[in-house]
Amino acid sequence: MLGILGVMLTGMMPGLSAAQSGSTGPRYFGYYASAASWVGTGNYTAATSDHANVTWIAYPGLGDNTVAVNWHLERLREAQGFGMGGVLDVTGLFFDLGNTTRAPRYLRSDHLTRWQNYANQIAPYLGSVTAFYLLDEPYLHVRGDKAGIRDAINTVARAIKDRFPGKPVATIFDYASIQDDGTTYPSFEAAGLPSEIDWLGVDCYYTGSSFESCGGRSLVWYTNRLKQKMTASQRLILVPQAAYFGTQNQQPTALAAQATLLCRIEKEVAMALGDPRFIGIFPFTYQSQHLDYGGGIREDWIGPEHLPLVRRQYARIGNHVRSGTPLRAHPCAVSASQTYAGSVPENVVDGDSNTVWNAGAGANSGAGQRQWIELDLGDRTTVTRLRLQVEQAPAGPTHHIIYGGPTPNPQAEIGRFQQSTQALQWLELTGTLHDIRYVRIVTVDSPSWVSWREIEVYRAVPPSRVYALPVTASHNDNLTLLDLADANLQTLWQGGGFPARWVELDLGQVITARKIRLLPDQTPSGYTVHEIRGGASPNPTTLLGTLSGTTSTGQWIELNSGVGGIRYLRVLTTMSPSWVSWWEIEVYR
Repeated sequence: MLGILGVMLTGMMPGLSAAQSGSTGPRYFGYYASAASWVGTGNYTAATSDHANVTWIAYPGLGDNTVAVNWHLERLREAQGFGMGGVLDVTGLFFDLGNTTRAPRYLRSDHLTRWQNYANQIAPYLGSVTAFYLLDEPYLHVRGDKAGIRDAINTVARAIKDRFPGKPVATIFDYASIQDDGTTYPSFEAAGLPSEIDWLGVDCYYTGSSFESCGGRSLVWYTNRLKQKMTASQRLILVPQAAYFGTQNQQPTALAAQATLLCRIEKEVAMALGDPRFIGIFPFTYQSQHLDYGGGIREDWIGPEHLPLVRRQYARIGNHVRSGTPLRAHPCAVSASQTYAGSVPENVVDGDSNTVWNAGAGANSGAGQRQWIELDLGDRTTVTRLRLQVEQAPAGPTHHIIYGGPTPNPQAEIGRFQQSTQALQWLELTGTLHDIRYVRIVTVDSPSWVSWREIEVYRAVPPSRVYALPVTASHNDNLTLLDLADANLQTLWQGGGFPARWVELDLGQVITARKIRLLPDQTPSGYTVHEIRGGASPNPTTLLGTLSGTTSTGQWIELNSGVGGIRYLRVLTTMSPSWVSWWEIEVYR
């Protein structure tokens, strides 16, 4: 049963900052290619300086002419003036992908000389260098020789670290290379990751893809593939989608699609926030780009610079990462009892107090007339604050009841306002509520048509959902095992037989495991018994609880734990009428 939040009527209460909440998530935020000379107008360092602490610097032909080096130096000086750092793309200094026979393979014969000349020039600005970036999507370039390019990257990374110890070296992999199973190319399983790379990411973005499925896999799945191969010292970078991919004349379509894009962004960012393995969030990209290189090769997208809602949300995310400001969630959808012509429900989440949603009708308890508006946050989350800005004429007594929960039309009351209110007044609820996906505001009484200017929902950081890495099982397969906790309810892990069967997950950090949710794949239905154990070490032995009863395919079962000191979880099925199989296992702190 959800408790009722305390009511704070006017003014703005300070939120729970990242530092206050114990967050150990990303430290850096900036847009990939924000200062790449050929993307958009070439430099968006100043445009993003209000919420980013990193700019991404690149120029073609680096090492071939002084113009490229000067671009790097000028952008570093500019970033320094804004208190930002720079990620330097130094690919051009090192790689010759046509070099497949000479030693060292894939490297320029003069790569060390080129590097030393460049390094000498940037050394005075080293304090403003956040990281060095190498060869975007490296396994895509030479997919048939992952091991060869891996070794070349390691050679380059060692050279950089020899000159500038402590400066991280980064790269981003394309999702298809991570998915390779060896049927077409040497597999990612065999090649692994360059051991000398410090920051690793995976990209997956294009119009029509989703967080749950990109090439048939979720972003969680691809990220967990990297986690399988990472060393203890390596860190992840998130490269969330930021742009609408299409054609230059699709600006109206892109503006209309912002809600869908924001829903994906919310899920991607939630995966990184609070996870100590993530070091940075670098959306692709801030600027719009419309170039046709011929031969079917195009760069064509509309970025946050022309998508106001997307930009506004990324600004919130960036400011949270760099300074711990409270993080406002952007709902995936907004619905209402009815809407007056000229207003839309989405106006209450657009960040603009000059726009409103108006029901076009009043509310009267005596007549049984009510109006409501409902926000879908896209996933279960922990809500810490709710703020509502009134639009009301005339002023007078109103009665609003707030409901919240994991399903539409939630019935659990989480707070209410019953008092005199007036236009532009802020109403506020503060507290901690778990497992909230839907928030519904029901107006019971009002002297005017029911209307709101803004409704703000703030979520806890770190988020309550912990994206676990399945590490081992009684029936183990590295690829299908990842389907066990990939945030995709269309994929599953099969245990290969009847009980007893078990799976084990690594949460990546020690937490208090508040709730474990499991979705079985089970035919036939029947009586099952599942023992859940947890602890700080692999093969945990502390029994957190036992779930027993009649279960069936698609029926969620839950264990409310509240036990601290948990990093590893093991689910052991001791009784079932079917082979042991799970669609999904979710863990919440």
